[in-house]
Amino acid sequence: MGEGHTHLLVDLTDVTFIDSTGLGVLLHTYKLVRRKRGRLAVLCPDQTMRELFELVGQNLLFPVEETLEQALRALTPSRRFSRRARTPVRGPGEGPLTPPPTV
Repeated sequence: MGEGHTHLLVDLTDVTFIDSTGLGVLLHTYKLVRRKRGRLAVLCPDQTMRELFELVGQNLLFPVEETLEQALRALTPSRRFSRRARTPVRGPGEGPLTPPPTV
């Protein structure tokens, strides 16, 4: 993050145990990333550990995904919709937007 990166993937593939200290570090990291308008995703193939994230509610703050593909997808900016026009709005660098077909 000190080099300007705002999207962070934490890989817990080889982790077999996480305690309150580890969960606290992830929560603190999430807050830092959000202040920079970034995203945090956690790769956690272990179902028991994913259930722990659900138990403490951290999966509501940031995605805790089973596969690398899912975790990377969670870091990808999604289309947002304008409240006024109800049309997709592109983020910076996402290219031109093709208008939806009229019916």
